[in-house]
Amino acid sequence: RARHPPGLCVNDQSSTRSRSPSPDFVRAVLKGHSGLGLAFAAAIYLVCLSGVLAVFVNEFMRWENPAAPRMEAVSAEAVNTAYLAALEKAGGGVEHIYLSLPNANLPWLLVTTDKAGEQESWLADATGRLVGKASKGWSEFLVALHVRLHLPHSWGQFIVGLTGVALLSSLISGVLAHPR
Repeated sequence: RARHPPGLCVNDQSSTRSRSPSPDFVRAVLKGHSGLGLAFAAAIYLVCLSGVLAVFVNEFMRWENPAAPRMEAVSAEAVNTAYLAALEKAGGGVEHIYLSLPNANLPWLLVTTDKAGEQESWLADATGRLVGKASKGWSEFLVALHVRLHLPHSWGQFIVGLTGVALLSSLISGVLAHPR
């Protein structure tokens, strides 16, 4: 009698020999399949829940900064004053400065400096005077959770992208499996 690879059963009852996985092998594969399914389900849950909450990130920023000076518009002189004040507060080595002008979603002047990968944000009044640092802890936490699950940048984005692919493939296979 010939030897067969481990994990395979040989059915000698028919004239054609069929090889099927042994029940132990099938159980082991199903166990691994279940573990992967649970891991992706947890990732899908986190990405979807944080995405639903991230829709309201501007509202969360308003809650985090209740004393921020509100305005509908700001003059060019005020923007320049805020720019220069933020540049001075940050000191040397500033790589980027981002200016967020007042709009319907965030009605304030926000100046953010980027120095060696560290960002600091200040709120300014209508004259361009910096009135204090902006609080964005919860908002930044939420966006980082949704975009990269608080993992190292490349790995986090890869897993979030893979989660999106898993969700999309589940949707497509579900529609095809349930045609009605």
